[in-house]
Parts: sequence; C-alpha cells; structure tokens
Amino acid sequence: MLIKFDFVKRIQLSADTTLINLLQDVEMTVVYMGKCESGYSFKIENPKLDFEITKISYKKYFGNTEYDITNKYDKSKKTFVTYFPPDSSTENKYLYTFYISANIQLDPDRFAIYQLRIPANKFESLELHNFIEAEIVLPDHDNLEFTYYVKKISPSKIELFIVNPYDVEIEGNNGHFSAEYESKKDIDVEILFVFGQSYLNTKKIGISPQNAIDESRPQSILGSPIPFELLNEPKFSNDIFPDAFLIASDKTKIPCHRCVLAKFSNVFVEILNTISNYPAIINVEDFDAETIKASMEFLYGKNESINGKEMEVCKFAVKYNIKMLMDACCLYFEESVNPSNVCELIQIAYSNNFEELKQKCLKILAEKRKQIDPRKYHDLPKNILIDAFCL
Repeated sequence: MLIKFDFVKRIQLSADTTLINLLQDVEMTVVYMGKCESGYSFKIENPKLDFEITKISYKKYFGNTEYDITNKYDKSKKTFVTYFPPDSSTENKYLYTFYISANIQLDPDRFAIYQLRIPANKFESLELHNFIEAEIVLPDHDNLEFTYYVKKISPSKIELFIVNPYDVEIEGNNGHFSAEYESKKDIDVEILFVFGQSYLNTKKIGISPQNAIDESRPQSILGSPIPFELLNEPKFSNDIFPDAFLIASDKTKIPCHRCVLAKFSNVFVEILNTISNYPAIINVEDFDAETIKASMEFLYGKNESINGKEMEVCKFAVKYNIKMLMDACCLYFEESVNPSNVCELIQIAYSNNFEELKQKCLKILAEKRKQIDPRKYHDLPKNILIDAFCL
C-alpha cells in the first residue's frame, strides 16, 4: 500500500554526505557539492524515493530564530544553497530543518493508523502540570497497547506524550512521541504507527512484544520513559539506570535520562539528535556541578533542590530553554526582590522578558531609590533607568 508521509527532520549538515532517516528502511541523503557564487551548495539524493521537499529552514545550534531558505531550493535539480559552510566552528554551528512529503510503499502488516479523539472538556478541570492517562490499543495488531499522557503545560496548552517501548515508529520517529495542542480544542488526529523488523519477527515466532527484548540495544532505551507520577516519588532519582551524563566545568559527570532532558528542553532534544553514542555525553561546561545537579533534581520532582541557587540555576534554565525551571526561578525572584538585589534582578528580567518581575523591579527602583546602592543604580543600562524614571 502506498502511503503519504509528512516528515520534519532537523540535522546538522556535514562536509561530505549527511544521512536523513525517514523510516527504519527508508532514507535519503544530503550531499555537499562545494562552494558556489551565492554560498554553499547541497544536493538531495535518493532516486528510489518518491519525495518532495516542501520547506527548508535553518537556525543557530543554540539559537531560537528560524530562517526560511525554501526559495534557495531548486526542485528540478533537487539542490539548495546556504550561506554557511558545513564545517562551521563550534560557536557557529547550524541546524537545518527539512519538511519532507514522501510516498512510501508499505505492506498492511507494517503499519496502523489510529484515530485519537479526546474532547476538550476532559482538560477543563485539569490543573497546571497535572495529567490524564489512557491507552491506545491497536486491535488489528495483537491489541498492542501504548500508554499516553495528556499534561497541561500552560493555561492554553496541553502536551500529548505517547510511551513507545517497542520497535515501532510513531509519526515517522523512533522512540517516544510528543506534540502540543490548544487546551480549549478537541484533540482529533490520525497517528501513524510503523512496525520495525524486530517487532515483526516477534510476531512471526509467537513472542509477545511486551516481553521481547532486543539484546542488541540497551534495555533502558527500550523501556518506558519515566512516567510523570514517578518523577515525584521520593525514592526516584537521576542516578537510577542513567542513559546520559552532563559534564560540568570541573569535569564532574551528572547522571540523568535522555527522556527527561528531551521532555523539558527543546535545546537538549537538538543536542541528543546529533548523538548516537550510549550513554549520551553532553558538555555543559559553562556551569558547575552543583548548579547542574540542582537543576536536574528539580526536574525529577525535588523542588527544594534549587533553594539558594536560583541565580545560577536560572542562567542554566535560560541557556537550555527549560521553561518549568525558568518559571520556578522567576517566581522566587518576584517574591524576594528588594532594594538590595533589584539592580541585579531587573537585568535578568529585561534579558529574558520576565514581564511580571520587570514591573516589580521597576516599581522598587522608582519608589525606593534612596535605599538602593547608588553605584549599582547608576551602572544600570540606560533603557532601564528611563523606564524607571517614566513609571
């Protein structure tokens, strides 16, 4: 059966050939063609695959702004041009996102399409960071079950997280699946499951997929991610069967789990997408071990771990875009701001667009100027002094 797939793949391009895996046995390549008059040229190659590139964009490795270069793509030649060489320095590495539509031939036993419908009224009484749990059952494939969670991540957003412990791809991606939706609208989506060869082999020899273990892969990767409720268990911690390590400034290794990093940080998702080694080793050398450990423990449900370390933890959270950690630090700053620390906190507020903290700091600057160290006050950026004066 011929099925149309829509893929979104983010990769870093090499100075040779870069492989893009679409499904387990379907792939394409990006070949570096060299420097040209308008920049650096690449070619999409895979003559056996019926595909279309619908969009190409790029962003700095640790940046947030995405730039569309679809107009630099020649559909007839399947080539595109970018301004940056593939061997950019560490400080200027770029990630490219390819939006790919492909028609792929699959046998009926290789896939299943599940219509997931969840009415919006299920989320009305759901409090922030709480979740509901349910099962997806595929009746035509041995009633295979996938646990999913729907978590409220903001007043207007919910996150769908599907646990994937099998050799199955969900929506074209290995591992666990997540997507965000508006909390006031029904979830009504088709979800595509594609079964890998090792899963099909367990069916042929009559082994239950739930009990099958592929010994060629680490068991912790095959197992379920850490469920949300388990993160709050007092006995659970980041050093239980870790599959990733964060390397601090003094080379200390802080253990953690890929699924937790990916759960809370899109920056770590991008880093993990470039790492094939097990366990994953990630250098975070701008931060000391105490800051990293406190940040990780917070993500594992130990909220008190960041007490007294909020300033450095906030810097870590900002760099790796860990919103829940930023919110916790910001809340502490809002409650603790006073004339002695306002000059430092207002600069954090302006740098990171913490609006409520900004307004509280401006009010203190305007109303309690006499209690503020004059040297710190006059060292503030001009735009902050102007805003405080105009309040």
